[in-house]
Amino acid sequence: MEKLKNSSILLRLTVILSIAVMFISVGFASLTTNLSINGSANFIPVGMIRVMSIEQNTLTNATEVESSYTMDSINVIIDINDNAGSATYDVNITNLGQTDKVLSQIVDQVFSNNDMEYEITG
Repeated sequence: MEKLKNSSILLRLTVILSIAVMFISVGFASLTTNLSINGSANFIPVGMIRVMSIEQNTLTNATEVESSYTMDSINVIIDINDNAGSATYDVNITNLGQTDKVLSQIVDQVFSNNDMEYEITG
């Protein structure tokens, strides 16, 4: 009889602890639903076209991890928190050559995340 009573108590304790762990797991999962999208893009101008500066314009639901440039490349790494996130940068590119050039598109895309989009304005 004593053995049956101990088994019943052990069974109840196991069921209560299992339910408690389940509720704790669900509660923790609901608190940690962060979406983090990150990626980087490189821009490399050709000829006598040089990058003179890059400046962060706006970040919406995003965090800049790294932003650097050399005379012929730009590297920007951004963590975007959700689908509505965006980042805008002003990049000053100068033509040091004698021939007029027009920057109309970006070719040879180098992305670490294919879901990122970019556009040239100005």
